[in-house]
Amino acid sequence: MNQVEKEGTDEAKTEQNQEGSAPSQEAGSGTPAPAPAPEPAKEKVEVERGVLESILDNQKRMEGTIETQTKTIEMLKSVADKGRLAKYDADHSEVLIRRANVGVWEGAVVLGWASAKDEVGFVHGVLKETQIIKLYLDAGKGKEPTTEEIEFLYFYRNVKRLFGDIIRESRSSTGETKTLKLEDGREFELDVRFINL
Repeated sequence: MNQVEKEGTDEAKTEQNQEGSAPSQEAGSGTPAPAPAPEPAKEKVEVERGVLESILDNQKRMEGTIETQTKTIEMLKSVADKGRLAKYDADHSEVLIRRANVGVWEGAVVLGWASAKDEVGFVHGVLKETQIIKLYLDAGKGKEPTTEEIEFLYFYRNVKRLFGDIIRESRSSTGETKTLKLEDGREFELDVRFINL
């Protein structure tokens, strides 16, 4: 091989290096440039026409079935009893911790209440109503609850609410109770009638 042919192949290699691939060094930096990521190889699969048509027919049939089932589910949800759907969702939910709130009266948690006086009558043609409730308030750990009688409407308008997590639930023949853990760490086992879920 003579000198001219050798120079021609060197120039061809240099042009190919500049056009087809990244240069081995970045201009002016003196550090080698990263190699380009190789493209993933594409595989070709040969399938007989009958098998391919069968696969495509099955896919179309499945899409039609899914669309029909989706419409049926939407129709059933629209005509279903909303209360039963909500109960089903609550029973089958994966929420581990549920929130609830309890009444607080003058800084004490309301453990329960009962009607003490409920009188309704007409006085000079005007309906008069007297509703007094007996509150059972938390007095502290290990102490008996304190009681206080108060007008129901005044209580209803002025009671405060405190949020907590339901950590336990129990049911018995006498009723259902939930144990509520407040944000300050106190725990109360309360009848479900006296907490707001």
